[in-house]
Amino acid sequence: DSLGNGVIATQNGTKILLKNGQVIYNSKPAENGIAVYNTITTPKGRQFRLQLEAGTQVWLNAASSIRYPVVFSGTERNVEVTGEVYFEVAKNAQKPFWVKINDEMYVEVLGTHFNISSYQNEGSVKTTLLEGSVQMISGKDKAILKPGQQGRVTRQENNSAGKKIKILNDVNIEKVMA
Repeated sequence: DSLGNGVIATQNGTKILLKNGQVIYNSKPAENGIAVYNTITTPKGRQFRLQLEAGTQVWLNAASSIRYPVVFSGTERNVEVTGEVYFEVAKNAQKPFWVKINDEMYVEVLGTHFNISSYQNEGSVKTTLLEGSVQMISGKDKAILKPGQQGRVTRQENNSAGKKIKILNDVNIEKVMA
């Protein structure tokens, strides 16, 4: 919070900038070919905005985190989240975007704007689609969401294998995004 605008760090040739409270990655391919990961965690009562390499926008809600590579190399873009995170994913058909949620499930991004709520103290993991298309994967169960739908997986004491995805229509998007 006390840093001013400008370059705040450099990792493997990637400049990390702070501009008006948002962290932005100005990336170059890794100099040594080794993937470098960062994690941003927001405390209770705070929010944070991040622009990943290649333009994907991320908003972290309170008590949330995202683990991501400094540069997306290879054939996929993979991130891991906890808590609540809203994404506006930059389209790239050659590099699908995947979100791993609390080691419980995955979301494959087939479109662009969606919210994930996966707080550990809540009874379910929810993915709400605003625009585009996403596919939820929980164990062997898969479901493709349409805009305005929410996919929900109820947590149980055992692991996520075999948990079914329930699709809810006509979700109150304004409440989800509040």
